[in-house]
Amino acid sequence: MGKRILITGVSKGLGYAMSEDFIAQGHTVIGCARSAAAIEKMKDSFGAPNDFATVDVANEEQLTYSPA
Repeated sequence: MGKRILITGVSKGLGYAMSEDFIAQGHTVIGCARSAAAIEKMKDSFGAPNDFATVDVANEEQLTYSPA
């Protein structure tokens, strides 16, 4: 059974490479990056059960989580 892995900066470089590798190993990646266009490409490429969101982790307001 795969693990759920959270990665920031998934749109390029090391974050992208790690996402690709973990998904290939059967894990689920939950990722974020600042580029909305790059996030849409990640969603198209990897799909469910992986999930990607446009988030700037330097912006505290974007890090607030309120469960429904």
